[in-house]
Amino acid sequence: SLGNHRVLLSVSAEGGAVAKAIIDWRRSDFHPETKQLFVADAKTGQRIYNVKIETITRESGIIYFEPSGGTKYYVYYLPYKVDRKSNYPNAKYLKPEQTASADWLSSIANAKSIPLATVESIEAVNAFNSFYPMEVIAKASEVKALERKNSKKKYLVFPEDRMHPIKMKYDLPQRWIIKGVKSTFSAEADKGENFAYQLGVYPVAGDLENVQVSFSDLKSSNGKVIPSKVMSCLNSNGVDYKGNPFTKKVDVAKRNVQAMWCMVNIQVNTGAGTYTGVVSINAKGHPSIAIGEILMVS
Repeated sequence: SLGNHRVLLSVSAEGGAVAKAIIDWRRSDFHPETKQLFVADAKTGQRIYNVKIETITRESGIIYFEPSGGTKYYVYYLPYKVDRKSNYPNAKYLKPEQTASADWLSSIANAKSIPLATVESIEAVNAFNSFYPMEVIAKASEVKALERKNSKKKYLVFPEDRMHPIKMKYDLPQRWIIKGVKSTFSAEADKGENFAYQLGVYPVAGDLENVQVSFSDLKSSNGKVIPSKVMSCLNSNGVDYKGNPFTKKVDVAKRNVQAMWCMVNIQVNTGAGTYTGVVSINAKGHPSIAIGEILMVS
């Protein structure tokens, strides 16, 4: 299989012996240099064999390829093979292999001016397989800049809605770099809904021990209240499948990401309106971080 992910490139003019592409793909997979990539003519589907990989990292890749005459090309960067002998499908990514001819490689080594292809889009076969936005990694330089900007904090907290589940443990998503560190979040919910949201905890100064979440009442301007007793954090406490209450200790290693899933069990008779309050994240030996919560109930 060509895989579920590809990059669409365009070259400015047809023909030419070589084109260069700089792909800012921000990959969440580890060791991308150990995986094959294919280049194909977008119109004909013809595979391009004269391809040279200059560098591949999780942040970006630089490749050279020989255009086949068209102006649009696909780079399939996670091709795989499924082992159907197993009772359960076992997909394995293809290993890199050299397919370019020696003559072509020699010719581009001496090329003085190589046209740069344009990255038009990074695509997935469907929404389910898409990495965007929560598996699009932030660059190391961006993470360092974010940490410097918040250097007085021992750990950072990123409120996130339920439509963007936190998936990466060892990387920050680019989405958080763009949004920045926020001290409030807002959301909409319905009466009778067990509303869910996340708090992404990211330690920057050291490991965190016994991370807990506490809640204030949510209050509207006309005195209506959603009490804190209907709020909980699934990571640290709840009810198991047997109906028994449980508590769990949550520790987070330095520069790991931990999603703390929180719930607000909004009662059916809750009055419509905008409710505000505070959710606080606490860790042993560190000051708590308070996040303002604005919940619009309809």
